Amino acid sequence: MTDSNVHRIRLAGPWEFSGVFEPVFPLHICEEWRRIKLPATWQECSEGESGCAFFRRSFNKPTNLTNETIRLVIPATRCTGEVRLNEEVLGAVTGDEPQQFLIAELQPRNLLTIRLYGRMEDQPAGLSTPVVLELVDHE
Repeated sequence: MTDSNVHRIRLAGPWEFSGVFEPVFPLHICEEWRRIKLPATWQECSEGESGCAFFRRSFNKPTNLTNETIRLVIPATRCTGEVRLNEEVLGAVTGDEPQQFLIAELQPRNLLTIRLYGRMEDQPAGLSTPVVLELVDHE
């Protein structure tokens, strides 16, 4: 696979942020969402509060998908957490390395939610670079 076989869609914004003290789902308990731009650290968004941070973004299914593998690439968050797409768990984020998640199918409209917790006080944590949707062509 060459780089020319990969089409990257940056999910740069707009995103929404909510901070809560209890790391729980469903997301409707997060009553106060506010718009943010990436890059965004937990510290900038939460004004120093600790607990659990939610970052979410809606996006449409790319057009003309045929034989592509779909990957979601999450940047290094510098803390632990969980990634959900349309309320289904894709997997865990573990901190210092970018992580990839295979997506079996996208809906016409999708909601990506990244829950982060356990940040270290002395390190910036959050989404320091945009999340990327990669479409890998196998033809």
